[in-house]
Amino acid sequence: MTRIAPPPGLVLDRLLGQWQIIATTLPFWRTRSEPTVTYTQKPDGRWLDEVRFIGPPFKRRWHVVGENTVVSPPGRFQWRGTGLLKIATSEWCVVAIDPDYRWAATWFSRVSYGITPEGWDLYARDPSFPESEARAAMKTLMDTAQPPRDGWFFTTSAARAYGGRDVPTG
Repeated sequence: MTRIAPPPGLVLDRLLGQWQIIATTLPFWRTRSEPTVTYTQKPDGRWLDEVRFIGPPFKRRWHVVGENTVVSPPGRFQWRGTGLLKIATSEWCVVAIDPDYRWAATWFSRVSYGITPEGWDLYARDPSFPESEARAAMKTLMDTAQPPRDGWFFTTSAARAYGGRDVPTG
């Protein structure tokens, strides 16, 4: 895995549950709306993630499920798709987190077979995540994880669809 590491003191169980993806570098989200990810833990310790969104064709609701194996240090994961995506793999890592777990930032590697490029996501728990907190979260992400360049992020519709405001990214 790359040099990217999770923040010290990360409590994995506090990441479980649903998050809105409010800002991202992933081009996939430009033509889709209302993206969320929900993490659940299986009895064997692996995590499931279910990504839900509205997308083409016909603006219908879609979901993609993946299995995640926690690797060391905690906060790093090896992802594998399920179903037709079982051949797809990726690595990802929580790179920044709010002390109260109101927001989280993740980095993910390029998915095998070029399905998606390497990228970054900013998540929020609260659908009405305040703009001031979004600014602070983005600053923390830029300062600590150092994504490739400022302004590379764009807001997803989740910031608006769930009643929140745009996340300033530059």
